[in-house]
Amino acid sequence: MNHRDFKPAQRHIKLMGILIAFLLAGTAPLAEGARWRATAPVFPPNSNPYGHTYGEWSAIYFDTEFRTVWDPEACSSGRIGNVELLQSNFGGPGMWECEVPPGTAFLVNVVTAFFLCPTDCGPDGAAPNGTPEEIQAAAQDAIDSLPTIGYILECDIDGVPVQNVWSYRAQSPVFYGEIVEGCVFNAVAPEFFPPGPYGPAATDGFMVMVQPLPEGEHEIHFRAVIGTSFPEPLFETEVTHHVTVVPGGLGRDADALAVEPTTWGAIKASYR
Repeated sequence: MNHRDFKPAQRHIKLMGILIAFLLAGTAPLAEGARWRATAPVFPPNSNPYGHTYGEWSAIYFDTEFRTVWDPEACSSGRIGNVELLQSNFGGPGMWECEVPPGTAFLVNVVTAFFLCPTDCGPDGAAPNGTPEEIQAAAQDAIDSLPTIGYILECDIDGVPVQNVWSYRAQSPVFYGEIVEGCVFNAVAPEFFPPGPYGPAATDGFMVMVQPLPEGEHEIHFRAVIGTSFPEPLFETEVTHHVTVVPGGLGRDADALAVEPTTWGAIKASYR
């Protein structure tokens, strides 16, 4: 090949290099978008979804369960503003279906320890003197023990896993409220949760707030296993919520269990 023949080859190589660089630059945003789509649509652990920390949402979740008559067929324990408080269970598999309007977020209780007076107070209770500090310490100690006994925490939305579910641990402030007859805890264990005032109470555990999902069918799934170091786990639950986001109005479950948006104000006012 003479010098005259080499120049076109050089230009060809240079043009090919420019073309490759252009293609790589054009695919970079797509790769970034693919990574974004592979991230579960949840609010980060240290965020304040809808003006509340995860710890405050934990207090809202349990206070709502204590004062709402239980409907075992409903996927939600209540609705605070545009946030559905998705039902969990007391172990084993669980599955619910419901319809919600666009813009609905979902609070998922993966697993949470809670203690409250008078149930856990007294000489033989977790809080012998019934003080807020003792109640908070009992909840914290329960979750602190998980690494020792072994645990599994999982949550995924439409098959996309939430990364590092353990990083969503949150402790609630101390709160007070009322247990109504027929709430889930009264229905399951009336001897421990009789109707009447409760408090101080506190929680510690793992909750995930799912961001509003687009219209259509979705699956919110979570699993918790406590005591994996034992021959048989101490506790195991696996829950799936089939949620359909539909335009116009509330779904049946959300409408039946709607809770006034001022709930947090009432809880906050009860702090002592």
